[in-house]
Amino acid sequence: MAQPRHPPLHGFRILEWGGWDAAIAGRILAGLGADVCMVEPPEGHPLRRGAPKVMGGTLEESSSLHFFFAACGKTSAVLPPQRSEFSNWLAVTLNSVDAVITSRSTHFQAADERVLAELLSASDCRVWIRIDPYADETYSEHTTAPNSAAELVSSFNFLVRNIVSIWAAASCVVGLVNASITDYRESLHSSSILAELFSLFERKGQRSESYWDRGFKILPTQDGWIATTILGNWSALGHAIREAGGPHWLSAHELEDVSVRYDRAEEIFNALRAWCRHWKSNALTVWAQLRRIPFASLRHPTQACADPLLRQRRFFFEGPSVGPTARLWHPRVPLVLRGCTLPNLTCLPNSPSRKKPLWDTRSAWRNRCANNTMISPLRGIKVLDFTHAVAGPLATQLLRRYGADVTKINSPSRTRVSHPSKRTFEVLHKGKHDVTVNAETDVGRAQIVEFIRNADIVVDNFSVRVMDNWGLNYASLRTINSNVIQTRMSGFGLTGRYRHWVAYAPTLHAWAGLSWLCGRPKNGEWEEHLPIPYSDIVTGLFSFLGTAAAILHRERCGRGTLVDVSGYECLLFSLGPVVLWAANQHLWSDDYELSQLKSWP
Repeated sequence: MAQPRHPPLHGFRILEWGGWDAAIAGRILAGLGADVCMVEPPEGHPLRRGAPKVMGGTLEESSSLHFFFAACGKTSAVLPPQRSEFSNWLAVTLNSVDAVITSRSTHFQAADERVLAELLSASDCRVWIRIDPYADETYSEHTTAPNSAAELVSSFNFLVRNIVSIWAAASCVVGLVNASITDYRESLHSSSILAELFSLFERKGQRSESYWDRGFKILPTQDGWIATTILGNWSALGHAIREAGGPHWLSAHELEDVSVRYDRAEEIFNALRAWCRHWKSNALTVWAQLRRIPFASLRHPTQACADPLLRQRRFFFEGPSVGPTARLWHPRVPLVLRGCTLPNLTCLPNSPSRKKPLWDTRSAWRNRCANNTMISPLRGIKVLDFTHAVAGPLATQLLRRYGADVTKINSPSRTRVSHPSKRTFEVLHKGKHDVTVNAETDVGRAQIVEFIRNADIVVDNFSVRVMDNWGLNYASLRTINSNVIQTRMSGFGLTGRYRHWVAYAPTLHAWAGLSWLCGRPKNGEWEEHLPIPYSDIVTGLFSFLGTAAAILHRERCGRGTLVDVSGYECLLFSLGPVVLWAANQHLWSDDYELSQLKSWP
């Protein structure tokens, strides 16, 4: 009999207590199937301010999109109104949960953290993820990033904060992997995490010159704008521009070398600008993608959310009811694990009321033991790393940070110009083993097969056809190692109409609406406040999370799985309340201003 298909975190119980950061981490874990309980004060969670009200089938403009996004799929537990009842209530609750995630909030103060720490030491709960603990003296409620990167989202503060929340959700899953062996505690400091990630693209507060600075540009077309690049299939692009009347030197042989194109980037983009004006944005996008050139139209978020690809991949599900005629379409967590389902999150926490603790029985998934010695949670996990650029190396570097043994598979033809900078390359590949293998040859493929026999995880972020052409898709890998986990990171996912499209971060920013949110036209140029490849960061973090969830799934079910990560979906999900607004235009009045979303609650 076939085993039932469950979400990867089915059966786990998570207690979430804090502000926006903890709420988003909890939302992600709920989206992976965990039973997540949001702790609220008697007067209600701060995110409930301006909770949605239905007027004639539409939502009032004061609706709290932040609450509806963050609370989807959760239940609630209300703090006792009397402090004398607090310790007993919390002790009972902690003995029935597997993990706790906390962050600073008006209803989670330093005194609460001290009580929680004391009670956790005597409870059956094994995992505690602390976002900006009260001992963190560098914490600022509105800290987003180092000075120059603060431009990233202007007042879209929640975008940057979501980076830490995704990391916290992944850390929680990593802790659950190890929970039967030891207690797991981790403190995540927002300022340190953001500074570390953003420093990959900055030097002493200024952006370091890299592919990010010189390799991409948003240019005008007949009917809008398009994200363009000098990467990809240069032969097709150079000849097309020349045939349209562009300079003859564009088809010169030396421009096949991408480093030469970088040196002449300004000249090339000037020629490209004139050529793009003869095209409509969507037509040029399709033309370029058919030739494996990573162009993409600059779209409004509502256009991005109406994309047929998202329906094909079931990215949106019909979520909690707002009223008798109003239901919201919510984004699912942007991870697809073969052999697992993802839940439809059909509930929201009820309005706060006094009731008994949510759980009065022990979790079924814990096995308490006496060993409290902290160890590297992914120790002994072997990873084959086929990644390049930023998102893939970031995911495997995080696996290495948590104890995995990572072997980087390099091609003899690899050139470091495909990496953002020498410093970025060195940071993202620190501590990995380097092996050079030519996967185009029989000898090279035989070497890779031997590596796969002894591997736990295989990770790549090529376009879909590359691993398929090498005979390294998931079906093939399972014939070599039946328990292997394969994490495949692509621009638009392994299925759907755009599965063979190629993408870099600027491609995804334009296509998903982030460039529209963070930029504006000025004097014939697109002026954009995106100093880092945000899409690469969130895709790398979600890939790390998905891989950790696959490890946990294998520990429980005894089999590996395929993790399908779409960079486009990762970016859309990270837009949070913006994507909720854009996907549900039918519920808001026509004059609803997007600017109302720009303040963090």
